[in-house]
Amino acid sequence: MRIIYQDNSQSPNKTPSLALPAMTSSNSNNLADTATLIQLKGEKNLGDWESALWVALDCANLTDYVFSPKDKPEPDDKTSTEYETWRSNRAKAVAAIHSTLKAENIRTTLQINGWNPRDRDPSYHYQLVQKAIAKVTDEARADVLQEYLSLKRQSFDTMESFLQRYNVCRKRITEANLNIDDDLEMVILFNMVRTQYPIEARLWAMDMETKKLVPSVFLGKLSTIGNSEKRNPTLNVSTQVNNTDNKNTNNDKNNKDNKDKKKRETEKCSTCNRDITKGHKHFDCGHHRNPKTPDCWMCNPEKAPDTWRKKKELMEAKSGTAAATADTNNGLTHPSSKSSLLYGSVNNFMALSRDDSDSDNQDFW
Repeated sequence: MRIIYQDNSQSPNKTPSLALPAMTSSNSNNLADTATLIQLKGEKNLGDWESALWVALDCANLTDYVFSPKDKPEPDDKTSTEYETWRSNRAKAVAAIHSTLKAENIRTTLQINGWNPRDRDPSYHYQLVQKAIAKVTDEARADVLQEYLSLKRQSFDTMESFLQRYNVCRKRITEANLNIDDDLEMVILFNMVRTQYPIEARLWAMDMETKKLVPSVFLGKLSTIGNSEKRNPTLNVSTQVNNTDNKNTNNDKNNKDNKDKKKRETEKCSTCNRDITKGHKHFDCGHHRNPKTPDCWMCNPEKAPDTWRKKKELMEAKSGTAAATADTNNGLTHPSSKSSLLYGSVNNFMALSRDDSDSDNQDFW
């Protein structure tokens, strides 16, 4: 119902007045302009919005299309006048509801919840509003906060897509009446992106300490990075390479562990009854090795490949034993120190050379 201003300026003895015309069939065509409709601002005026919507629709005899759609089923004959009236009335109801959903925060909330503005069923829009704008429960707030805190830059292909999701989650935080001050938001946002941009993160951290960096400025810097990545996709390759390298490293490690595990299948030695690597044989030197290897690396570590993990230890122990033996005759005047060196070196070497409890030598290189 529109407010009409009557101009009585030509009648000096009369003052201007406001008149509210009665609702007529012609007025019902402009339902979206009626004075009873109010803009939906959020949960705080949801009840008033619903009441105003009902009054406006009732004036045009359209309430059933929104509040009781089952009472207004689609006519079977789509060429009939009845069908045309049904379609036209639904369109008017949709237009009325749309005219009250102009607030940006409301449209954003509806879009987050999958709103299709072009749906021709007025009850669909009404029910979605009731679902999306209804009072936020503590459980819903917890879900919103959890999603916000779980955001990480590495979970997105580009900075641009990360920022889009961040802004959506940040709006949901505000709409859920969760208050996050600037200092806390800075810490949260910084932790979301610092892993992917370690060099920039050092500068950001210094600016945070001096309070030069606030969320709005920081988001501007991240947006600049996003634009740079968009113009030059190769700038974003490092993220993908790092992730690929990490995956390859993990795969290599798993493959090695599986290989070692497979090779560490053991059996009892028929000569000494010790647990040895399956397929190895007992030799005269007392060690066990793969029969295909001609030399015992435990006894002759210098013949082992450099990749063998025990070679360095055994070579050092063997060198120490040889040196101690050569100096024994010269050290008779101080037998305690020299014999101690010899005894320790020999024992160290023997301990290493006898340490074949973990499947011996030749398999691990």
